[in-house]
Amino acid sequence: MKKTKESEQKVAKTLDDLRLVGPDKPVGYLPLDTLIDECQVNPLVLAAELRQKGLQTMILNEETSGVHDRGALYAYDPLSLQALLDSNRQTLETAGWSTDPQAFILSLKDFVPQGTDLFDLIAAAFGTKAHPI
Repeated sequence: MKKTKESEQKVAKTLDDLRLVGPDKPVGYLPLDTLIDECQVNPLVLAAELRQKGLQTMILNEETSGVHDRGALYAYDPLSLQALLDSNRQTLETAGWSTDPQAFILSLKDFVPQGTDLFDLIAAAFGTKAHPI
């Protein structure tokens, strides 16, 4: 596939979901299909790049991520995510979710109805101040 400036910009914008993870966006993820097929990026190489920036990464298969086909690469800022989870401990406990960042990421595959405090917390973890839909 020939790379054009437009296609390179599209790939860069897509990868921003992971590369912009930090204090204002504690969590990001991309399906492995998107990384491999559309962005032509090796998830292991990208995960190493993200870890060099101080982020934690998790490559989850379809079963553990709930993302169809190959699964997903998640990245999170451990300090920012922990602070967000700690400040929303009651919401998480009420929903039966953990305040542990890795456990939180693993729970994201569960259905959470819109209009709930937990849905709003998840939106905040992904750097969205309002409902993403």
